[in-house]
Amino acid sequence: MFKTVTRSLVATLVAFTVLTGQSSADTVASTSDWTKNSDGLPTSAETVFYKPLWNKSMGVAQHELLHAIAFAATAFPKFSAKIDSSRDFWSDDAHTVTRLARLTAAAKGTHIDPSAGVINGFDQSKSIMRPSNVDGLKAAEQEQQVVDAPFSWSGKNIKIVVAFAGGWSSQERQAVNDAVNAVKKLLGSDGSGSGFTWTVSLDSAPTVAAKGAESMSQPSDNKLMAAVLGDDPQVRTIASATLLQQGLDAIDTLVESGASAMSGLAPRRLDVIYSILTGETSGRYKTNTFGLHLLPGTTSEVVREIGDRTGFILAEGSTCSTDQFPSCYVTVRQGADMWEVMTRLLSTEPAVVTVNLNYIEY
Repeated sequence: MFKTVTRSLVATLVAFTVLTGQSSADTVASTSDWTKNSDGLPTSAETVFYKPLWNKSMGVAQHELLHAIAFAATAFPKFSAKIDSSRDFWSDDAHTVTRLARLTAAAKGTHIDPSAGVINGFDQSKSIMRPSNVDGLKAAEQEQQVVDAPFSWSGKNIKIVVAFAGGWSSQERQAVNDAVNAVKKLLGSDGSGSGFTWTVSLDSAPTVAAKGAESMSQPSDNKLMAAVLGDDPQVRTIASATLLQQGLDAIDTLVESGASAMSGLAPRRLDVIYSILTGETSGRYKTNTFGLHLLPGTTSEVVREIGDRTGFILAEGSTCSTDQFPSCYVTVRQGADMWEVMTRLLSTEPAVVTVNLNYIEY
């Protein structure tokens, strides 16, 4: 089967809170690593639920499952084709028949805009695909229409196979299984048709704070670029995640800021992000290994922990030194994609300053 893997981490359920001049982003769950077949139909995705913020809510699980099978504009061209320049989502690619929903700005991921009022008879504020606060909500007719427009899921009898990675309590498993059953019921599926594998795992909540970010949810382009190149590791990480979530929409802004294909052994973070989004690189390089540039004081043990979270291995007996550039080279875990690993690193790991390609001399 033809398989396309998307370099993206765009589908993230986030709650933003502003207190005493600080903005924090508490990630409840995130979905990534989508695949699709040659017809563009989703075939798999992975979701991480972050504890303790995820309180075994079936609403959150349904939200992420809908991200996995449809709501991911940068992952699925068929979904993206229904979105016009105003972020309205239509039943057809020409955007002329039925307006089904209004989506949030691309920087906020693929979500229904809760402030858009009533569209096509549905109150947007009550959609389970709003960006936050979905406990107690459930997928309903509007969500069914949106996922059917690009993929015609109703009638395909989707067979959702859940792969539980790591240790799960019976209550946590039940919340996920209940979400699967609810989505199958919504789509009228008896589970005998198109297969979809949903890999789910648990992790500690990666709460981060951005000083004075009024907000990192939608900063100006200039502030965003300055944050990516700035000295505050947490702000730099949030800003990088924002750019990577924007996908192709971020490229013009990157170019205007002087970004180009990454090169050399100490590329700027902006250039790395540009290469991740465009696929443009220079020189010959290995695709199963790359270099890490780390904050002072980052130990080899910490690097191994980062690798466990993001998909690389620091070889036994190898060490990292923050006094050298790069600090060390690591190997991409078997079955993982190097560019996806880099995306996770820049989006979630403040200890990583930048990365470089492992060039082949010739």
